[in-house]
Amino acid sequence: MKSLEFKKNKIHLVLGALLLFFVISIVISLLRFSKDILLDQTIVTSAVTKNVSDSQYLYSTTSLVMSNAQGTAKILVDLAQTPADRTRGLSGRPSLENGRGMLFIFEKPGSYGFWMKDMNFSIDILWLDEQKKIVLIENTVSPETFPKAFGVEVVAQYVLEVPAGFALQQGVVVGDQVVF
Repeated sequence: MKSLEFKKNKIHLVLGALLLFFVISIVISLLRFSKDILLDQTIVTSAVTKNVSDSQYLYSTTSLVMSNAQGTAKILVDLAQTPADRTRGLSGRPSLENGRGMLFIFEKPGSYGFWMKDMNFSIDILWLDEQKKIVLIENTVSPETFPKAFGVEVVAQYVLEVPAGFALQQGVVVGDQVVF
């Protein structure tokens, strides 16, 4: 009788351990999922975002559309949402292909100066207000301008970096609306 009772207790312990392992696994998965959701809630986009790898960095991406009298320009942008992403930006990349860019997202409007530290190519830099309207454009900013800071004189909530010449080629001007 004791042997049967001992086997039941042993089975209960094993089942309890398996149940505990299962619950812990679910909790860990939920925590990872919640963390991903919190990171992605920084910006709501109309397009499906996906993660892409740029060398050793992982960015969420989304489509961005600019409309003006000349037409519509659509580009795919990496989202720089965290302080680390915003600090790193495009620094160290060898180039930025046409149709691509990086959108810097700040929590609130402010004066956000940008410089060309560790950049390997020229870019256009566009500052957008909280309504996503362009308030300043710096065309063809080259790496040689470092350590000069650009955009310190305007209040913006978003900053967009695109390949040099993009704004002029697409007819993008201050006052144009950007949708993302």
